[in-house]
Amino acid sequence: MGLLPNSILKPDTSVMLGVANGALIASIYDKTIPSVAAVRVADSHDTDIEAARKHAAWASAGVLGFMYLLTRDRNSFLIGGLVLASVDLIVKHANGMNPMTGSLDSNDSESIDPSLINDYPLPDYQSDDTMAATY
Repeated sequence: MGLLPNSILKPDTSVMLGVANGALIASIYDKTIPSVAAVRVADSHDTDIEAARKHAAWASAGVLGFMYLLTRDRNSFLIGGLVLASVDLIVKHANGMNPMTGSLDSNDSESIDPSLINDYPLPDYQSDDTMAATY
């Protein structure tokens, strides 16, 4: 007897259930948050979108946990978990995009204070041509 219980599903059924879990997770995200295109054009780090993303993640995790307890199948749980992680990462990345620049926007509270930029300066390698001549 192993540490984890044995699955009650056959391997082909296990993969089908994993794909079904992934479709259910994608459906939860589709119904809970706006489309990724709409999230990208909204203000970056929108708190309403972030709250909806967390709600969808917890609901999807609950569905995955329920299906695992029902079937005791690790393969379908891993397939569904991979879909959950990838969809959540896509939405989180889209929420961090600045619509004006098209790149990720850092929170001002988490970024480095500009006044500290000269406290630990990096060496200037442009003015030192002796290293370039040795190669």
